[in-house]
Amino acid sequence: MNGHTEIAAAVSAPIGALLGAVGKGWLERRKRRQELSLSEAQESKIDAEAAQVIAVTAVTLVDPLRSQVADLGKRVEVLEQENAATKSTLHQALDYIRSLLSWVHKHLPDKTPPQPPATLGI
Repeated sequence: MNGHTEIAAAVSAPIGALLGAVGKGWLERRKRRQELSLSEAQESKIDAEAAQVIAVTAVTLVDPLRSQVADLGKRVEVLEQENAATKSTLHQALDYIRSLLSWVHKHLPDKTPPQPPATLGI
């Protein structure tokens, strides 16, 4: 599931940047409030509010992305199954073509079968 890794990498950068910005703002705000000699109770309240903002932001951003990743994972599985079925059918068709060519060479030695398309590079 290489696609999951790519999706996770693409999603984690913006989330990390946002959480970093929120965290930095929270730390700067905390530092400023400490410099203004706010009481410990006020600082505790600010810390709780900041933690709540970070938690809500994380849930708001991560839950929809988690759902999208799950949906894309299901889609990748379906596409992989379709790809395997198509490859199987293709291999069966190629085996049949080979047996037909063998039959033509054996039963019609004086006849030349049609040439394969040039796009096949044979």
